Amino acid sequence: MNETRLLYDISQKLNSDLDLDRILSDILSLTVPSVDARDGSIMIFDDSGQVVHQIMIRKGLSPQQAKEEVGRMLDGGLAGWVVTHRQGTIVSDTRRDDRWLPFPNGGPQAGSAIAVPLMRRNKVVGVLTLIHPEPDHFAADQLALLSSIANQAAVAVENARLFRAVQEEQAKLQAILNEAADAILVTDDEARVLLINPAARLAFGVRTSMLAGMRLQDAVDNEALLALFRKAMEKKAPQEKEIPLSDGRTLFATLTPVRGVGWVAVMQDITYLKKLDEMKSDFIATVSHDLRSPLQMIYTYAGLLPEIGPMNEVQKEFVEGINQSVEKMSALISDLLDLAKIEAGMDMNIRVCRMDSLIRASLTSFLKPADLKGITIKTDIDEPLPLVAGDPTRLEQVMSNLLDNALKYTPAGGEVTVAAWAEEGEVIVEVRDTGIGIAPEDQVHLFEKFFRVKNEQTQDIGGTGLGLAIVRSIIERHGGRVWVRSQPGKGSTFGFALSVTSVF
Repeated sequence: MNETRLLYDISQKLNSDLDLDRILSDILSLTVPSVDARDGSIMIFDDSGQVVHQIMIRKGLSPQQAKEEVGRMLDGGLAGWVVTHRQGTIVSDTRRDDRWLPFPNGGPQAGSAIAVPLMRRNKVVGVLTLIHPEPDHFAADQLALLSSIANQAAVAVENARLFRAVQEEQAKLQAILNEAADAILVTDDEARVLLINPAARLAFGVRTSMLAGMRLQDAVDNEALLALFRKAMEKKAPQEKEIPLSDGRTLFATLTPVRGVGWVAVMQDITYLKKLDEMKSDFIATVSHDLRSPLQMIYTYAGLLPEIGPMNEVQKEFVEGINQSVEKMSALISDLLDLAKIEAGMDMNIRVCRMDSLIRASLTSFLKPADLKGITIKTDIDEPLPLVAGDPTRLEQVMSNLLDNALKYTPAGGEVTVAAWAEEGEVIVEVRDTGIGIAPEDQVHLFEKFFRVKNEQTQDIGGTGLGLAIVRSIIERHGGRVWVRSQPGKGSTFGFALSVTSVF
């Protein structure tokens, strides 16, 4: 009963602390009197078997001397025997047992010794050694008691090591988050703040330090960010959005669900990219506008050449080439100016629209070209579709660009399908073709300005490289989103989604 009470008291003591240094001191202070020893030592190993913590019997050693002493005990001493044999043992008389190595240059007198391994998950994590100045002091029942204590001590040591490892990892993570230039915000599944790094505090003007458990809408006053969280939580899927700040900067936020945590928003400052894009757009718009007059003059003069006098076939061919080049340049300039207007929000007449009617109207002008090329156009439209808020002219332009692309890149005998349906508060439209398809590395660039897929199958297909950029700009101006799915040789699907609205 005394031993049971002792083991219980030791268990309570060891499991009440997670500081490894204090636990090692407690192990010695509890085990020395339990077997009436005079002194003791303990060493703890890491996963590779290296000693990472120790309390030595012999005091006052320098770090280098302590390291040498530990190495000597593990190489040929009692501690090394215990590690090798994975069991406890008693040295009844240190003078007659080769496993005991006397202390060089003095040290505590040891007539007998007892040592046990600290075992955890069938692995030696440490060695506990106790000594007494008289021979034959320790008995088998004391070895059994010490082994029981060592088992509890091993659990306490492992818990302390795990706790320290977690603390170190948390410190590293905190240092990374504190120094990160990106704004980082973490919430639970119900949008209560768990973590917000200094960059995010600065971006959203958060001054209070008591944020843990606070609702996001109470901690951050930014409607764009709150709308991003609402949409992500509603759809239970990652979301991306540009977040304008009160100081004029713009962040690009990626909000991702993390199982067991909640939501993590990482926001990069893209202000300089926005400014560069604006400068580029302004430059393109200005240059495009200034090019229109010279191009018109070239086209006019080329048209007057046959009026001056007879021309041979070669001259006629050259004039035709000039006219074709001017027409291509004019188309490019028209697209550039159109894109500039869309990005500036000009000429947008927002009203209630029926997408099913707009889709049907857009299809009309493509039926004959499709028939001439031997392509079948099919529809799969749920009617009536819910209403959306948009500019009918611009939305028809989106449909025209997508249908034009589908016909261009679908060979004779293929099919183009236009599908539309309502889902989770959105009207979704997709244009699917059975064309040549697009490689994965090209898909990420498809909606960029001037990007065109370059391969043997597309080299003879004309275009300005701005059609899909215009599609994206129009849809984003309407608060929607665009996407593409494609496999080389199996066709492509281009789609967009717009939020359902009510009559206003």
